[in-house]
Amino acid sequence: MFVPAVRLAALLLLLFPCLLGCNPRMSSGLLPARAGVEVPPPAPTEPTVTPAPSATPSATPTPVPHLTASGAYDNLAVHTDGRYALQLAGTRVAASFTTARSPVEHWVRRTVPQPLFTIPEPFRPPRPVWRIVEGTPVHADGAPDPARSTPHRFLLRVDPDGTVHYVDDARVEGTGHLAYGLHTVWDIAPPPPTVTPTSRPWPTPTPTFVRAVPVPTPSLTVSGTYANGVEHVVGRYTLQLAGTRVAASFSTACFPVSYWAREVAAPLFTVPEPFRPPYPVLRTVEGRPVRADGAPDPDYPEPRRFLLRVDPDGAVHYVDDNHVEGVGHLAYSYSLDTVWGTTPAANDRAVLEILDRHWFGKAILFAEPPPVQFEVPAHAEIKRGTIPGAMVGAFVMFDADGRVTALGAPTNDSKARAGAPVYNFNGPLPPELGELHYLEHLDLGYQSHLAIDAKQRGSWGGPVALTGAIPPQLWRLPRLRHLDLQGQRLAGTLPSDIGHLANLEYLDLGNNWLSGSLPSSLEHLASLEYLDLGGNDFTEPLPSELGRLTRLERLDLNNSQLTKPLPPELGRLASLKYLDLHGNRLTVLPPELGQLASLERLDLGGNQLTVLPPELGQLASLKRLDLGGNQLTVLPPELGQLASLQWLDLFHNQLTGSLPPEWGQLAHLQWLGLSRNQLTGSLPPEWGQLAHLQRLGLSYNQLTGSLPPEWGQLVHLQWLDLHGNQLTGSLPPEWGQLAHLENLGLSGNQLTGSLPPTWGQLTSLQGLNLSGNQLTGPLPPEWGQLTSLQGLDLSGNQLTGSPPPEWDQLAVNIFMLDLRDNQLTGCFLKGASEDNYIVHNLPNCPP
Repeated sequence: MFVPAVRLAALLLLLFPCLLGCNPRMSSGLLPARAGVEVPPPAPTEPTVTPAPSATPSATPTPVPHLTASGAYDNLAVHTDGRYALQLAGTRVAASFTTARSPVEHWVRRTVPQPLFTIPEPFRPPRPVWRIVEGTPVHADGAPDPARSTPHRFLLRVDPDGTVHYVDDARVEGTGHLAYGLHTVWDIAPPPPTVTPTSRPWPTPTPTFVRAVPVPTPSLTVSGTYANGVEHVVGRYTLQLAGTRVAASFSTACFPVSYWAREVAAPLFTVPEPFRPPYPVLRTVEGRPVRADGAPDPDYPEPRRFLLRVDPDGAVHYVDDNHVEGVGHLAYSYSLDTVWGTTPAANDRAVLEILDRHWFGKAILFAEPPPVQFEVPAHAEIKRGTIPGAMVGAFVMFDADGRVTALGAPTNDSKARAGAPVYNFNGPLPPELGELHYLEHLDLGYQSHLAIDAKQRGSWGGPVALTGAIPPQLWRLPRLRHLDLQGQRLAGTLPSDIGHLANLEYLDLGNNWLSGSLPSSLEHLASLEYLDLGGNDFTEPLPSELGRLTRLERLDLNNSQLTKPLPPELGRLASLKYLDLHGNRLTVLPPELGQLASLERLDLGGNQLTVLPPELGQLASLKRLDLGGNQLTVLPPELGQLASLQWLDLFHNQLTGSLPPEWGQLAHLQWLGLSRNQLTGSLPPEWGQLAHLQRLGLSYNQLTGSLPPEWGQLVHLQWLDLHGNQLTGSLPPEWGQLAHLENLGLSGNQLTGSLPPTWGQLTSLQGLNLSGNQLTGPLPPEWGQLTSLQGLDLSGNQLTGSPPPEWDQLAVNIFMLDLRDNQLTGCFLKGASEDNYIVHNLPNCPP
């Protein structure tokens, strides 16, 4: 049997140079004054605030607070100097909480939890509000704790009944006593959406939300220079305020990002009021590598990306994460494609709380900052499962009114191997996702390319994964178009409420632990184009209502334990192009599948089919058909009618009889697999008409007769495997015309005659196995021209004579050569090295 050309694969690895592991060269003149003493940055330039040209002469002033409240924490025995202060301005509440000593962990986990205090009316929020609090570790008496100098983060919650609590999650473990001060805001009455009644087949109409009033013209601008102007040549910023929205631009001719992110705590500059965001905002910036003097750096022509953060106190920082490793000096001129809001809508707050509290709080958030891009280029469109390449790690997208439209953290095997962020989510999906009424795209899928093991479905995302049932709130998102939760450990059944997602176009719940039956309410997903439910345990019959998804283009139910007959109504899926039923236990197919006029790919491999309905021959658009690993006994003649067929796999069935000559009319066929069956008879000469055929597998059958010379017309053939049959006759000289042939296996037959010199023209040939036949005669000198050959097995024949001198170079280039068990004489291995795997029993030659 032919040994694979592993040296060739090893050589391919040498084609990939180091792209990411080389640190940029830093100028020897960088920051000369910092050789031991930190030089303070120069004083920031006073920002200039100028009203922008507009019909409105200046920004509308912030309303003066018309109501205040303050007091002490109820449990003063453990909260030394614990106080709160509240200010109400319109519908906005500004709050501050301070304490010099708080045993957070004890107060969270005590047997009878009590609130720290209760906020009076009318300061209470309409829904729970979570806030991250950063505290300084102290002793029980309030003195600083030198053994724990690193600040500690925890969560604080304000409930609609006014009670304020510390939140019990992973961040309170080992907290001890903390001293902190928190300043935050919330709305007491979020603006209600406008509801427009709609007419839908679903009994309970889903509300349709309309866009808010357009943002007014910018009414205020501010500009200035970076505080540390010595290192940031011509560093400038400009901010524009339009209502509650801020647009920003930043530019500089030269700056050392790595240094300012990792060694200098001072901000680049401070955004003045009222331009500051209410939560940390991260932006991706792309810079051009330059030298320390600002000149372009020819050694690093590729742009570099890094993160920039704007904090609620207005401080602007470069972010110390893997984006700044080896950055060196960069120059950039950047206008943000997105903006931030000075008063976020309820959806903004909700998604930030979910990201922090559930997804990143237990594993990611401790490494400052959270790897969330609150920015996506305005032209980036998310549709049909395609995530823009610029979106690395987690992402959040907002519309022009600040409402969340897309979020997620998609992960796949290739991303993990490339070192990109990998998110192993833990626990159940948060039901708060159901409050994002404008959400259109949710992607938390783990795309695995590993082979599926039925006993470990949903496990390749790691030991930490999404678990439990999908919360019912998720089925009531009126605008959701894309939902991907693939590759987790979600369990339970799909409820009938799934029919509420009338706008859903893409649904991937594959490779989870879902079970039971599919709900008939799936018929109400009238916009659905992509449905993947494979890798689950849907043992019940499929609902006939699936046939009403007239826009469905892809249906994937592979490895879903299906045993019951498929509903005939599937034949009504007029738009269906891809149907995957691989790895189930189906025994019969409905004839109605022949009505799928648009079907291009049908995967039925790994089932228990014994016969195919003749109607499959009507699939005029079918390009790929996989029937491998079934129990078919007869080659259906109707397959010869599939004029568009490019790929046909019938590997490992129980097929008997002869190869049909009519298949020579499949003009577009490129791949044909018939190995490991019980086929008999001869090789049809008519198959020489398959002008586009690239791969043909017929090994391990009982085929007889000679090799057809007509197959020398298969000009695109790359791979031909005929070993393990009972073929006789000689090697056709005409096969020397197969200019693209790379691998040819003819071992284990009864072939006779000599080696044809014309095969020396097979310059693309990499592997040739002719072992275990009855070939005679000398080694052709012409075969010394096979410069691409990596493996040649001629063992177990009756070849005679001495290897010609032309084979000397062949012995140098080849990786594996087996000449054993012949009648050859002489030696031609002068140039061979120990890197060559050469096996022979030639006299007068080293072993």
